[in-house]
Amino acid sequence: MLQAIEQVRQTEQIIFYVDSLEYLHRGGRIGGAARLIGTALNLKPVLYVDHDIGRIEAGEKVRTRRRALERVYELFFERMDLSRPVHVAVIHSNVEELAQTVAERIRAEYNPAELLVTPISPVMGTHIGPGALGITGYYEPSAR
Repeated sequence: MLQAIEQVRQTEQIIFYVDSLEYLHRGGRIGGAARLIGTALNLKPVLYVDHDIGRIEAGEKVRTRRRALERVYELFFERMDLSRPVHVAVIHSNVEELAQTVAERIRAEYNPAELLVTPISPVMGTHIGPGALGITGYYEPSAR
């Protein structure tokens, strides 16, 4: 069982964006000046989980929700080995309809072995706020 978990961890990707910088500021993740400037510029940071250090890291800063979503989508599938079965979940914070639309696109373009749509946990939602959306998943390791 532990070997299977480690294999998933090695290929798993978690990439998401936050819709508002307010919750990152409240949680002490960014300063007031960064929040103010980012909000004025309508920035939507794309974030990812770095499994090697066990932290959420900043990826790119894009303007507008549409561009952030497209970048999350691109980055996730760039990091997947699509020659193997892929397991995907669209995670969201109170944007169910958008998450379903993203899932339909994933199903049509990639036909994953597994596809889920699920809300982000309340604990995580407290830190990233409403409107956040991400894609997480892994590809199966090659047979040995």
